[in-house]
Amino acid sequence: MDDFRVLGEHKVAPLGCLLDSFLTRQIETEDLEEIISDCLNKGVNFYHFAELDVTIASKVNGAIKKSLRENIMIGATLIKFDGQDQNFCLESHSTDISTWLDALQTDYIDVALAERIDLSPGLDYVTSVVLPKLKSLKESRQAKYIAVSAYEMTPLVSLVKCSQIKPDIIVVYNRYTLQDQTLATYLDFFKDHGISIINADPFALDLLTSRGPPEDHFADEGIIEMANLVNNLISKSDTDLEKIALNFGCFDTRLSCTTIRFESSNKVARYLDMLGDLTAKDRKCAETAIRKFASCNPGNWEGEERKRACTGCGLLEKGDNLC
Repeated sequence: MDDFRVLGEHKVAPLGCLLDSFLTRQIETEDLEEIISDCLNKGVNFYHFAELDVTIASKVNGAIKKSLRENIMIGATLIKFDGQDQNFCLESHSTDISTWLDALQTDYIDVALAERIDLSPGLDYVTSVVLPKLKSLKESRQAKYIAVSAYEMTPLVSLVKCSQIKPDIIVVYNRYTLQDQTLATYLDFFKDHGISIINADPFALDLLTSRGPPEDHFADEGIIEMANLVNNLISKSDTDLEKIALNFGCFDTRLSCTTIRFESSNKVARYLDMLGDLTAKDRKCAETAIRKFASCNPGNWEGEERKRACTGCGLLEKGDNLC
């Protein structure tokens, strides 16, 4: 890829690699090294390890070492919130940065990440405990940038407005897609505060793919049904839903990077070949998809992840409303 954008102060390709459990439960870990090698050869230079799994990091380390370290950026989750706030313990939800450094055989992590602050015990906890912890890693030069991620926008906006320590980068899941364009409303706000934005997963957890969403997707039946309808309409138009969804999630140059899951070496070539190649018919299908999804109410799944997490840990009985 010849087109580069800026993440922090580094040049990155507009498309990055997202490595998380949603990906690794679909493929064999042994295939990851080949996938990463193909990504590197194609110019992908940002890799987001979004799970507390150093085994994955070790598996792909062989591929990463083949590239000059200064030419790639690595983001790693150091703290992950899951919505189960009762007796929350930071240590049990954290991975020490030295563990990541050992697994990746590097002296530093480019992006030290607190994952899903919208599922944290609260904004005060993030500002008083989490961000100071990440800042100390930046000051010790074990990390170049500090970052937070979320699906819900309100915690991210409040954090930027209120916190004395501000993240260098924010990662937003599933909010700049054909199904939901909420992030677009806030891009200028974040940029005005000097914050780089990563758009994670424009396929919305497979909602916008030909194979469709998994059974445990967080969206309600209305959104799922509309996704199926959109998929059928686009198929009849002899166009490709994934191609349209991918380009829509990448085209806004205010986004520093858009990260996706590459499930195979074939997908690496396919997705990268799709970029910047939309026909008039593709654009018309994109407009139709956006219009169709706009009729869904609710148009997102805010609160559903926390509700399921709390139901699973006994904090909520099934059917209760989440405060």
